[in-house]
Order: sequence, then C-alpha cells, then structure tokens
Amino acid sequence: MSLSKVLETVRGAEVFSLSAGIGIFFNVILVWYVVEYYRDPLHLRRFPAAHPTAGFSAAWTMVHCWKLKRFWGIHKAHERVGPIVRIQPDHVSFNVGEAIEEIYGHGKDLTKAPFYDTLASYQRSMFDTTDRAEHGQKRKYVAHMFAPMTVKNLEDVVVDTTKSLFRVFDRYADMKQPEWLNMRHWISMYAFDIIGDLGFGEKLGCLQRGDDIMKAQTRKGKIYDVSGMRGVYDGGAYNVFWGQASSFLKWTKWMTQWTTGRFFADAFFDVAIYLVKRRVPAEDVAEYEKNRRFDLFQRLVIDKKGKAMDLEFEELFAEAAVLMIAGSDTSGTGLCNTILYLAKHPDKLAKLQAEVDTAISPNTLVAKHDDVKDLPYLRACIDESLRLRPPNAQGLPRTVSKNGAMVQGYYMKPGTVVSVPTYSIHRNEKYFKNAEAFIPERWIDNPDEKEAYNLKKYVIPFSAGSRACIGRNLAYLELQVALASIVHRYSFELKDPHEDVEIFERFNSNPRDFYVKVNYRTPNVPAISS
Repeated sequence: MSLSKVLETVRGAEVFSLSAGIGIFFNVILVWYVVEYYRDPLHLRRFPAAHPTAGFSAAWTMVHCWKLKRFWGIHKAHERVGPIVRIQPDHVSFNVGEAIEEIYGHGKDLTKAPFYDTLASYQRSMFDTTDRAEHGQKRKYVAHMFAPMTVKNLEDVVVDTTKSLFRVFDRYADMKQPEWLNMRHWISMYAFDIIGDLGFGEKLGCLQRGDDIMKAQTRKGKIYDVSGMRGVYDGGAYNVFWGQASSFLKWTKWMTQWTTGRFFADAFFDVAIYLVKRRVPAEDVAEYEKNRRFDLFQRLVIDKKGKAMDLEFEELFAEAAVLMIAGSDTSGTGLCNTILYLAKHPDKLAKLQAEVDTAISPNTLVAKHDDVKDLPYLRACIDESLRLRPPNAQGLPRTVSKNGAMVQGYYMKPGTVVSVPTYSIHRNEKYFKNAEAFIPERWIDNPDEKEAYNLKKYVIPFSAGSRACIGRNLAYLELQVALASIVHRYSFELKDPHEDVEIFERFNSNPRDFYVKVNYRTPNVPAISS
C-alpha cells in the first residue's frame, strides 16, 4: 500500500474518531438530562412544562431569547398551560399575584439566581451580586445615591437635558415639509444624555450630534468609540441568552469571546471604565470633589462628611456600568412607551394636557417637579404605561435557600428557581379588568376596591421587596418632568396609528422604532434659551 493511501486511511480514522467523540459527548449530555429529568431531584415534574423540552434543558428559553421574545414565550405558555409553569429544568414561573410577596417580599429567604452571574464583571455590583450579605453591604453606600433629596438636587440636569430634546423636536415642528421623527431613537439619546450628566457630570452630546457614539476605555488604557445602544441591546441580548444556561457560563462565554454580542457586552462596560477614569483622577479624591458639581457618582467616591470612600476601581466600574444601563434604558423605555400610548389615544392625551395646563403657565418651557409631582392623571398615565409595557418584562429569578420555601402551597426544595413574570402578571385578567387596554383612569379613585388593591400590590415594574430597583425615585422624577413638559408644548401624530409596535427583549424590553409628526400645540411657544 502506498504512503498516500496509508495517510488517507489514518486521516479517515482520525476524522471518524473525532466525529465519534463529538457524538459520544453530546449523547452523554442527552442521557444525563434524561436521567436527571426522571430522577427529578427538585420534585418539579408535578408542574406542567411550557414545552416538552423545558423539563430537560434550557433550550426552550434560549430559543425565545434568540428571538428576543422570552417574555412572550412565557406569557403564551401561561395562557396555554396555566398559572404555574415549569420553564426550565430547575425553574418554575408563577403567574399568580400572591406569589410576589412569597418570592420577592421583605424577609424572604430567597436569593438572586445564578442567572445574574452572566451580568457580572470581575467585581460584583449591588445589582448582580447573589450573596445576601454582600448585597446588604453594597446597598448601604449605593442607597443614598438615590435618596429623594439627592435626586432633587439634580433636577436642573433633567431640565437642561429636556431643553436639548426640545431643540430636536422644534426642528421637526418648524419644517415646512414635515418629516417623521423616530421617537424611540431620540428618547434613547435623551436618556443617555441625562444619565451621563446626572451620573458622572459628563456631557455625552447624543442629542446634539444625533447619535449614540461614546468613548470607551479598556483596562489596558486603549480608548475607542462604540455605539451605546448596541452595548445595551446587543450586549444585553448576549448576556441574557447565555444566562439561561448559567451552569455553563464559564465555557460558553469563553467559546463565544470573539462574537459581536460579546464585543458589545464588554464594550459597554468599557464605557463605564472611561467615565470612571475621567471622573476619578489620580490626585486626592476628597480634595478634588470639593470643587466639582454634585452628581450621583460622587456618593461612591466620598461620603456625606466629604471623606474618601476608598472603593476599589473594579467596584466603581461595576456600579458605574449598572448606573449607565439602568439609568438610561429603564427611564428612556418608560417615557417612550408612555408617549406611544398617548399618541395612540388622543382622548387620553387631551385629558392629560388639560391637567398639565392647570399646573404649568403658558410661558413655562420645562416644568418643575414640585409643580407636577402630584398631578394624578400624569402619574396614572405613567403607571398604566409601566403596567402594560414594563421596562423589565421577564420574571426576575430567585433561588430557594437551604431551608426550602412555600410558594402557593407548594414546598419548593433548596436550589429551585422561582419567578413571577412581570409582563404576564400585569396583564392577568384575574386581577385587572380589560387588562390589555390602556386605561389610566383605573389608577384614580377606582370604585372597584379589589382592582385598586391589585394595582398597588401586583404591578411591579421596579420589582418588589428588598432587591427592588433602588432608582425608582429618579425614574419618576425624570418621567414626570419630561412627560408633563413634552405634552404641554407638543402634540404628536403617529405615522401608523393602528400599528402594534413590537417589543424586543434583551434584559430590558424596548419598543422598536416608531415614527411621529411633531406639532406645536400653540403658535406662540416659549423660545428655548441657548
């Protein structure tokens, strides 16, 4: 036999061996999943599964994450199967209002699930730490960042950035040949500019330029430009997708480190590094802060007495990244969705404008928070929008501790993951009449005492309990000031009033682009000062 034939034979054997090895590997995994399913260590076969594969692996939720529709897949599963659904081998979803207190309530012995590992960097932030003691420690120095008085001191930033948004809207309103304005895009630019200035005293300039390009910096000091939106969207989608199989994160993230999703997941963290490096110089921090304008990040650098907090840079990076993402995406999405619903319901918009006009003088450009914070219909419009399109639509997962837990009469063994799907509970007809409809009036003097109670207890756009969103005070200040000022000055006409604007889910859930014509409400609107 010739050497070439010998080599071909050997090569064929190698290929066969490699193929056989791969086949054996995946068959072993499959057998392991099947054995675990029938062994049922968490006693979860008693619950109906969202899909035949959901009891075996995370494949079902990963498919829906790939489509950016995990919340929707779970919502339809609850409609099809019932209020309690097994969505992963170790994860049960409860579309039951009473389960909110049982899972997320204060004093409950459940911790954040390993899913949050996908969001963590070298150092854990208050948001993604799964350790209860560590969370309590971090919350002590993060909480005062968002105290009501702290937030109130930054209202001027919201006012100034809202003026910048109005310059954009005015350009469209002044056009002789009106063009359609992409509301989702411009509100996103607005949200980035607000959190850049509120959080770090940094003028990102997104509204002025019309784009979301930001500076990022690697740990080695390389500075580069990156899209902020793709950092939030593509990076978020990447993290959430692989977070469905949290046990394999070490391997999946290593194998996908060259992908676009991984690049943007890391890049947005690099944006935080750039902001922190600019924000905290090498010289004495406490002395430097004396001459700076106050911003949220200052509360991570010095305490109330002006003494340096001495947090490690990695910890500052971690908290800064959360501040950027949560501070922009949550409030921006909430404002965008509320404008969408009001544009779809001109009667509701007119009712809100009438209320706002009683609180703001015709010559006022941007409202003061004190003038609008107690307007009932303004708050009702925001809350109803947050009910129908919560910025975070998925059920935030919690792990049962070593002591076990009772959820809806079922004993859940240690290690079981449980959640309440926010989107689904908010649209549950058991708790809300005409649950799919935008009805702000339901929030004001509701004669149905049961529904009024449910609105207070089961609408959880900022989650619930001790690990609820710590920045809700800031979010409501932004939403109330911005929305009141916008509807006071403008009216909107949707390009397609009957279009059902689709929701895409990464970690948060965002509307896709939608377009409006911008019109002044009166011919003599107050001018915007430079």
